[in-house]
Amino acid sequence: MWLLLFIQVCLAAAPAPLQLTPDEEKLVASGELVVRDGGSGKITAIVDLPVSNQIVMEEILNLQARVKEVSSIQDLHMYKREADTLGAKWTVGMMGIESQFHVLYTFDYASGWITFRMDESRANELKAAAGSYQTYRSNGKTRLIYRCDASPQSAVPDWMREMLTGRAMRQQIDGIDRRSRERKTKTP
Repeated sequence: MWLLLFIQVCLAAAPAPLQLTPDEEKLVASGELVVRDGGSGKITAIVDLPVSNQIVMEEILNLQARVKEVSSIQDLHMYKREADTLGAKWTVGMMGIESQFHVLYTFDYASGWITFRMDESRANELKAAAGSYQTYRSNGKTRLIYRCDASPQSAVPDWMREMLTGRAMRQQIDGIDRRSRERKTKTP
């Protein structure tokens, strides 16, 4: 799984939209977040948002907002800003345990595709993590699919890795959802 996701990230090719079960479709249609937890750092989340792809993409890349929204994030330092790439140094922690890692985000607004991976040119306390955000129109809304695969081999304790891929993911998606909806109501 990790290798397949890593290859997709490196090639920056958006995968086909996920096929949801009828029960998952009902949950997503009602505005609920659907989470597929593959264990060991693998997680997929699906939600439909009543805003444009552009707004969702912009709010995904509004990384600074996550510092207040995700309880485990202690600090963010942006070290790279290019036309289609952002570099971010994240400091996360809980109960006196702190970890730092560097993430490169590569994005293509036209295809609704953002990938992220560890910046291997910098020091990281996570051995490997990669994933993506995919957006596309579905039933008059923007479907957001978040995929993440964090390696179980790292200096970060298992419970912290699970916290980063589970609870933090929910807080992150909730923040993207809230901020996107707020922008929609402010639009004339």
